[in-house]
Amino acid sequence: MSSGGGPRLPWQARATEELLETIVNCAPLGFALLDRELRFVRVNEALSRMDGLPADEHAGRRPSEVMPGIAPEAWAAPFRRVVDGGDHLNDVEITGTLPGAPDEERHWLSSWYAVRDEGETVGVGMFLADITSRVRAERGLTLLGEVGEALDAALGVDERLARLAALLVPGIADFCTIDALGPDGEPRLVACTHVDPDGERTLRDLRARASLDPAVPMAIGRVLRQRAPELIAITPETLEMAARVSGEGDALRALAPRSVIVAPIIARGRTLGALLLGTGPSRRVYDGEDLALARQLARRAGLALDNARLYDDQRRIARTLQRSLLPPDLPDAPGLEAAARFSPMGSGDEVGGDFYDMFGAGPSWIAVIGDVCGKGAEAAALTSLARHGLRALARDDPDPSRVLTELNELIVRERGLDPRFSTVAYARFHPGPGGVHLTVSSAGHPLPLVVRADGRVEEVGRPGTLLGPFPAVRVHDRAADLGPGDAVVLFTDGVTEARQGREMFGDARLRDLLASHAGAPADVLAGAVEEAVIAFHGGPAADDLAVLVVRVADAPAMMAG
Repeated sequence: MSSGGGPRLPWQARATEELLETIVNCAPLGFALLDRELRFVRVNEALSRMDGLPADEHAGRRPSEVMPGIAPEAWAAPFRRVVDGGDHLNDVEITGTLPGAPDEERHWLSSWYAVRDEGETVGVGMFLADITSRVRAERGLTLLGEVGEALDAALGVDERLARLAALLVPGIADFCTIDALGPDGEPRLVACTHVDPDGERTLRDLRARASLDPAVPMAIGRVLRQRAPELIAITPETLEMAARVSGEGDALRALAPRSVIVAPIIARGRTLGALLLGTGPSRRVYDGEDLALARQLARRAGLALDNARLYDDQRRIARTLQRSLLPPDLPDAPGLEAAARFSPMGSGDEVGGDFYDMFGAGPSWIAVIGDVCGKGAEAAALTSLARHGLRALARDDPDPSRVLTELNELIVRERGLDPRFSTVAYARFHPGPGGVHLTVSSAGHPLPLVVRADGRVEEVGRPGTLLGPFPAVRVHDRAADLGPGDAVVLFTDGVTEARQGREMFGDARLRDLLASHAGAPADVLAGAVEEAVIAFHGGPAADDLAVLVVRVADAPAMMAG
């Protein structure tokens, strides 16, 4: 048998035609041959199965007549491009519905090629592949990615679930509700949305009255009990029956659900809530692929919900422990007024860092502020040791430098030489007949500032070494006398090192701020520092911020310990 370019014998032509006929009819792709008027000449069985019309009844009809759920231009545009001179056109996506399933959106990938006779285009061939499953899978993956971002946001539990519901409507549902189980095990509606505001009000009313009513076709109670998702197809007949049996006829008829999926929200073996997706206005009918997607959405919601609760628990524990490391109230010291501010780093979900305290020691009053390296349990342990150690040591020794030296010995004895260090600024206020005598010692901490009533701002103290990493420290006492209206401001480096881009708040800005509030009450001074630093930073702080202000009263009295 020759494969050359000579004339073909009749039996070879018949064999070729039969082969092409077999290929076209047996191909899993839809095939159509169209004339120059965009009318079917012939189609194969695959295309006939798609549109539901027998193959021999296509001839002379246009695609838009056979499949009215697809916009006519979807066929006409690629057809014209080929007829008007194009050789072929590949990968043209067409979207629409079929006569047998008018509520189900489907997707096809089409290829078009010119059919020529002696160089003239006499028709157009078209292949059509159903890619609905692929498109839905791609959309599902995209949606899961968006859901992951929404659920990972630094928000509370209810806010995360509300954001999830907003993503799902109208993407894959006409309405959505999300319940979270409360401590009593009862579902609590935390998110509810509908494509129509009136529909949302109807849905909320229905859920408020009949969330667990087994006659209402939403199955929330059953799904929570059985811990398995359900797909519920709702026909007009079943909807009417549910409306009569449940007593919620008006609401159910107004909502007009067509298809509902309810999936339990489960994480680490615990049922945390339920996700409900429903269709109504779109008349879409859910299938097994939608159920699988809903199961994945519920799984992700469960992990996010559980993580959010764990985070809330962690933050609550951290804040409780942090409060235990700070004095609940500052003491009433005769002749002095004191105020403090504390803002934890970020969301405050880790403990440790800055601390302050004020207490009496004999005839004097002691104010301390400190900063511990790092966060977490180890930092909290060092903070507690430093704060309570200072209280114990101050009772036996009046000199600030000796107290800090003994505190370092205590830290080294209890923890060994540890790279985790602490800094402390220690100020002793001793009453005198003409005012208050101040003695300051600093172990690696920013030196306190004295804000005179006349507006002068002076640094007091001399830098010393850190507490903890070394067996011995070098610290020094420095003194100053305070008169009526003078204030001492102790602060951590979270104040001066707060950043706005590359710029720091800095010492000069702090001094100017304090000078502008000279003579003000202690609480006003402390509040002004906190507000200025937060405003300067413009967001969650990168470090804890602590400020302790001790001010001599305008008419100081003799102080008693």
